[in-house]
Amino acid sequence: MIPLSSLLDRYPVPLRQLARSLGRRIRFKTVGEQTEVDKALLEMLEEPLLHLLRNAVDHGVEPPAERAAAGKPAEAFVRIAAGLVGQRLHLEVSDDGRGIDVEAVRQRAIEKGLLDAAVAVATGEREILRTLFAAGFSTREQVSEVSGRGIGLNVVLDVVENVGGKVEVRTERGRGTTFDIEVPLTVAITRVVLFRVGMGSYALPAASVRSLVEAQAMPRGEGPDGPTVAYAGTAVPLLDLGEVLDEPTAAAAQARIVIAQSGTDLVALAGTEGHLEREVMLKPMGKFFERLPLVPAAVNVEEGALALVLKVAELVLLARSRSRRNEKHGQAEGRRAAGRIALVADDSSLVRDVIAQALRAHGLQVLLASDGEEALALLASHARVDIVVTDIDMPHLDGLALVRALRGRAASKDLPVVAISMRGGEPERRAALAAGVSAYIDKGDFNQALLWQTVRPLVAGW
Repeated sequence: MIPLSSLLDRYPVPLRQLARSLGRRIRFKTVGEQTEVDKALLEMLEEPLLHLLRNAVDHGVEPPAERAAAGKPAEAFVRIAAGLVGQRLHLEVSDDGRGIDVEAVRQRAIEKGLLDAAVAVATGEREILRTLFAAGFSTREQVSEVSGRGIGLNVVLDVVENVGGKVEVRTERGRGTTFDIEVPLTVAITRVVLFRVGMGSYALPAASVRSLVEAQAMPRGEGPDGPTVAYAGTAVPLLDLGEVLDEPTAAAAQARIVIAQSGTDLVALAGTEGHLEREVMLKPMGKFFERLPLVPAAVNVEEGALALVLKVAELVLLARSRSRRNEKHGQAEGRRAAGRIALVADDSSLVRDVIAQALRAHGLQVLLASDGEEALALLASHARVDIVVTDIDMPHLDGLALVRALRGRAASKDLPVVAISMRGGEPERRAALAAGVSAYIDKGDFNQALLWQTVRPLVAGW
């Protein structure tokens, strides 16, 4: 356990530099900096807290002239206040800036498909502000040095909820914004609820699981965004995780429903089975997965396998966004993608699933292979494959050998191939291009948007 000041002392210099570059005047305040916290927790909170502080300076604090016109002191304050309640650490990150334009956030949530327009009109301020934590959310049209640093409020929420904490935001136009964070004092071990969805292993932070209920005891209904169940006197949106995760589920998986909670929002999750509560160490997903909003972490289960930890906040947003707009978009994508088939070859089942999920999201059918030999066998057994996405390092037959084999066959010499490699580096890129790949992606740069930008021009008819 070390004092919080060991972390907070790192912030004044970068904040002053940022304020100077933006023409702002700020005073950084701290309260409760002698509060003692687990060192591991402080390391996890360093980047999220810095992001909130930078956000306060960049988005919240007004230029001196604007503050003077509003009757405010030219110098704004940005503050972190800390305190203990039992075994929980409470943090407030606040500023006295312009506050958040809730209506602008509402409109942006509609534009990004997080809320249906009809639903958004009737959604309260607290729920609208929760959409700020969606991956990639921003009310800014232009990417600045500050807003384009690769970390967003979704990462803040990931870190906090993964350690069993919660985040709320309060704002008042013209008066400022406060982010309330509550986390346990120590994070060496956290509790999760493990379960299966089809053949996959998944988990939710135990602090996010409200209840596990027999499905037959929950009356079903229909809400603005689709199916609901009645729980604690309210209609809770219902998601089938088998559909969300593209995991075929057995009838037994529909026997129970998990009620999960993010902030004040609830979501009911069907399609799960084999529920266990366990104390585990969470593993960050690493840079390769950082743009995968639904899966912020993983945990070790038996025999070295991994269970993916699902982010409840993203499930809540997914439940809200199942609207007529999404149905129409899905139908249009499906019509354009009819008959398009991608083959994904990677010896990591986790990586295969991530890539397959990204491609299926745009309507492609996906074949999966664990190495180059299996990929060639699948190509031989299917009359048509439109694109191949392959790893470089694989057992039996690696990606480069796979590409050379394809280019040596008349039927596949023009087949588009995208190589994705963990090694990266210019020598491997040149070797891949020389072997005949159509495009090359370094896994260090990988995200779903980049994958689709690369794949789309290579799939005929798009």
